[in-house]
Amino acid sequence: MPNLIIGDSIGTKKITQIHDNKLRSFISPKIQVNGEMVFIKDDSPSGIKECTTRYEAKKEAIKAREQLKQAL
Repeated sequence: MPNLIIGDSIGTKKITQIHDNKLRSFISPKIQVNGEMVFIKDDSPSGIKECTTRYEAKKEAIKAREQLKQAL
């Protein structure tokens, strides 16, 4: 695994996109890796973690951040 620095910052972003000719909106969690805010990869249609509320997205970001810190 490359040299990763997991920061303490988390964030969320509202994303709206078209999928199968339908407009979809969701909130996606972000975590800080090597000084940059990045999305959490997932096997959803968008390819990133999708949440329905900011609260849920923040919880997912904290969970992912802690799992990455433990793995390193």
